[in-house]
Amino acid sequence: MDSPVTPLVASPVLPAALPGWALPRGREPDEVSAAFAAGIALKSLDDLVRSAPAWAGC
Repeated sequence: MDSPVTPLVASPVLPAALPGWALPRGREPDEVSAAFAAGIALKSLDDLVRSAPAWAGC
């Protein structure tokens, strides 16, 4: 016996609240400042990975 299929109702997905450290401080950065900050962050991650810490394989 087949049971009637009830359609799933999509619940509204609320955006997750960002932690305070992820929010910009002061004024909104322009595109150049945001690109520079992203480059610094990538360079920092690259330096960390290249240092081959003991936990790197985790």
